[in-house]
Amino acid sequence: MDSTSASATTTTAGSSTTGTHRKLNLPAHELNKKRTGPNTRAKRWTDEDTNPCHLEAEASFQCLHDTNFNREKCYIEFETYKNCKKFWNGIMKDRQRQGIKPYLPLAEQRESIRNGIDYNNVK
Repeated sequence: MDSTSASATTTTAGSSTTGTHRKLNLPAHELNKKRTGPNTRAKRWTDEDTNPCHLEAEASFQCLHDTNFNREKCYIEFETYKNCKKFWNGIMKDRQRQGIKPYLPLAEQRESIRNGIDYNNVK
């Protein structure tokens, strides 16, 4: 065995410097990478495909920003967002009971399902 291969396989405190992380099963060079992609929180809240109420969420955030984070002044936006979430959660539960996949309709299908519903009047 030459000195290069011996140094590459040496371990420090039971872990290899060139091996994989024992719990995550990731190569050592992958552990320090910043995680980005479709599973990040920002993507989940702002993506039209995963959040049917992204416009209502953006309106709530914009209201908070405009009113210096005075939640009392954004009551209408918050209620609109909550009603939107209730509506689409109900749609997802119904589709799940009926065995329709995906449970959340695609963005193209949502407009025909919504069909002009005003979220302020949803009970």
